Amino acid sequence: MQKTILLLSVIFFSNFILAQTESNSAASWLNKNCIPIKYVKAENGFDDLNPLKDLIGDARIVSLGECTHGSSEVFSMKHRMLEYLVKEKGFTIFSIEANMPEAYALNEYIIDGKGDPRKLMAGMYFWTWYTQEVLDMIEWMKKYNETATKKIMFTGFDMQFSDVSIKILREYLIVNNNNLLSILNDYDSLYKKKQMKKNESTDNFKKLKADAQILLDSLNAHKPMAYNKDFNWAFQNARILWQYAANHFSNPARDESMAENVKWILDENPSAKIVLWAHNGHIRKDKDGFEYKSMGEYLDKMYGKQMIAIGFATAEGTYTAVQRDGKKFIGLDSTNTLLTKEGSYESFFNIAETADLILDLRNISKGQEGTGWIQEKRLFRSIGAVAMNKFQFAKINLISHFDMIIFIRKTSASKCFSIKKLAGN
Repeated sequence: MQKTILLLSVIFFSNFILAQTESNSAASWLNKNCIPIKYVKAENGFDDLNPLKDLIGDARIVSLGECTHGSSEVFSMKHRMLEYLVKEKGFTIFSIEANMPEAYALNEYIIDGKGDPRKLMAGMYFWTWYTQEVLDMIEWMKKYNETATKKIMFTGFDMQFSDVSIKILREYLIVNNNNLLSILNDYDSLYKKKQMKKNESTDNFKKLKADAQILLDSLNAHKPMAYNKDFNWAFQNARILWQYAANHFSNPARDESMAENVKWILDENPSAKIVLWAHNGHIRKDKDGFEYKSMGEYLDKMYGKQMIAIGFATAEGTYTAVQRDGKKFIGLDSTNTLLTKEGSYESFFNIAETADLILDLRNISKGQEGTGWIQEKRLFRSIGAVAMNKFQFAKINLISHFDMIIFIRKTSASKCFSIKKLAGN
């Protein structure tokens, strides 16, 4: 019995020493290779971000992720990254995970100075972006545009609603091709009917998709010979009608559609560089750990090294998300707690001397001392719009998912303007 206890003690202390050695080695490597972040808020200069100049290089797309849809400091740091990329690297397009034409409406404010920014933000439908942090970023964009030669454009790449696309397409058809109005009206009628019902039949979505395809084919048959901005915008909104219907049949359809919409934005602005704002799960470059391909995977195939995917991580704090009771959604809550997980990527980032950091993942060689932990599949936080009280982590290969990581040790819930309202209102 004593021998057994002694053996178990030896094993325990051996494992403890090995774990401590790995932890010390990882901390040493992190401290030497990370870029410490001094500020997470914008308009604090770029002294700490100067190393990004070479790391970003000539990339045309920089994707900024997030580990939750409701972390204040993550949103603020994304704002700061946008400021850096605009001022130091010449980026002129911002695009967010929000419905495309509704997001474009923000240009009325940031470029033309027209309208109420909060109303325009609310017009994007999602509580996730209806926050003080996003408003602060929009106000900064407007202020920047007042004196900038090359103005920032606000865009979106999502396609989960058809409302505004129907309106835009109707306005175009009335002037240019009123023969298609009956098809659009059929789509509109069925779309409104679908919006009123929670469990709409697949047949109705098939009809929506068929109507959208007729619109696309007919518009394409009458495509102007020369470049025509109005036609291209109308055609793109017809594509959103099709994408909306297609999304009913296949969950991955949304990510593929979002990638196509990003490509459309870049094709319309061939000399521009774009900053994307979305969840980590949409910007990731690898399917590993997930059921379907992400927007980032599609874009990686299209643009390769022209795109840099920057994931975000945090170790502790609170976040805003929708709470539910069983299957019933009961409203937004800003007191949701981020769980800690021993052995996760976050637990290793947390041992660095600096609380907030940027880490380039692209040139980590096998066998490099202190990097064993980051070259293994580990748990990594991933929370969407719905609060996850237990299952906050997914097992992934961090290096294959992202080019860089921004880690912010402690975060708080986003300052959401909808927090007192029921989710979805």
